[in-house]
Amino acid sequence: LGDISTLAEPEVVETLIHEREQFD
Repeated sequence: LGDISTLAEPEVVETLIHEREQFD
């Protein structure tokens, strides 16, 4: 997620992480 965090906004990263946790 290092590259994503630098390209995307923090809010977007948090959303992706939240969705990823749900899918797990």
